Amino acid sequence: MDEINFKKWLQKNNYSKKMQSDFVSRIKRIEKEIDHCDIDSEYRNDRCVNLLRYFEKNGCNEYMSQIKNCDLPIGKYSMSTYRYTINKYIDFKFDTNNQ
Repeated sequence: MDEINFKKWLQKNNYSKKMQSDFVSRIKRIEKEIDHCDIDSEYRNDRCVNLLRYFEKNGCNEYMSQIKNCDLPIGKYSMSTYRYTINKYIDFKFDTNNQ
């Protein structure tokens, strides 16, 4: 994750320091829990389409079920915050790549 530039982008887009910290923490947790994925590689590969599949139906799906010992709130509404965070990271990458 391009943490520094992501935080700068969030700040530029008027997200509070708390939200910036939450977004970064969620991305780090996703990278750790989803088979040590790299969100930047996921973006380069398919703009995170495959990664977002893990978060469909609040994580109650075939993709997430393949991950052993996953410590994400599977089946809970809070999974949507992870999907939202991935989409914010996609927006960040798109904006920075098109400047």
